[in-house]
Amino acid sequence: MEDNKWGAKFPFIMKELYSKELLVENIPEAVNEINLIREMFREYAPGCVIWDIENLEKRPLLGENIAAHITNLANYFYTSDGEDLFETFLKALDTAARVKKVLTIKSL
Repeated sequence: MEDNKWGAKFPFIMKELYSKELLVENIPEAVNEINLIREMFREYAPGCVIWDIENLEKRPLLGENIAAHITNLANYFYTSDGEDLFETFLKALDTAARVKKVLTIKSL
């Protein structure tokens, strides 16, 4: 979606949040980017998922055996506790904006 130019279309998500952290003043732009990404993902079938950027041939463990409600990439991704990933991002962005704190993604 970025024509092989990392962060070209989504600088706040791909260059700031993905790389380290998202500053409070950039949250509104990040929300716009998340919403645009989700809208663009609606145009892609589940089989278009890229599972490993280093190996574009790699497929998900379940292959094509996915839930019937998954109809495109906008509703494909969920957290380990069953929450929609886009909604999770939007909640995190909203919370960070309300409490006026930098948003950071950390691996557990």
